[in-house]
Amino acid sequence: RIISVPSAPPQTKYPFLYAYLLSWIWAIAPAFPQNIAVLKTLNIAILVAIFFIGVVYYRRNFPASSIGAIVFGVLICTNPIVFTFTDYVVSDLLYVLLALGALTICSGYIGASSRGRQLTLLLAVVSGLACLTRLAAAPLAFAASVQAFMVYRWKGLAYFIAGVLLFLAPWLIWVSLWAHHAPDSLLGYYSAYDL
Repeated sequence: RIISVPSAPPQTKYPFLYAYLLSWIWAIAPAFPQNIAVLKTLNIAILVAIFFIGVVYYRRNFPASSIGAIVFGVLICTNPIVFTFTDYVVSDLLYVLLALGALTICSGYIGASSRGRQLTLLLAVVSGLACLTRLAAAPLAFAASVQAFMVYRWKGLAYFIAGVLLFLAPWLIWVSLWAHHAPDSLLGYYSAYDL
């Protein structure tokens, strides 16, 4: 719920994954606003994970270049647009991590026919988690579904859709049940998307 607006409507506008991760940290350090610095540590941990996923992604595409992979990881993490988000408690970095993870999985499809089902389901999990982080992940999920279809045809697409729906369906059902019809447009702007 959005307790900072009148009637504390359910938050159906933004997916919950990043807020859920923050709630674990909040449980450890509940004193607000002193805990803001502690909450930002999640972004630092995510930035470190982005570095390692970036290295793996680069190595999958250029296996002979170890130094290049490290430089690539550093460039991603020190990019001013990416690095700046460590100072804000927003879901952008988690989305970057999951999008880069999806790209890394897609680059693993090459020559991996024996692991096709596992890679497709892993891609579905990462895409589903990205959608639970930001609705901007919808194009990522669509592109991943195209990748699954191109490599494994209808069976790959079916595995992918089933995996994404496993994560996304409960959220979409919850949103449809709790979508708040706000009495005014300003309140509606904070609580839900108006299609």
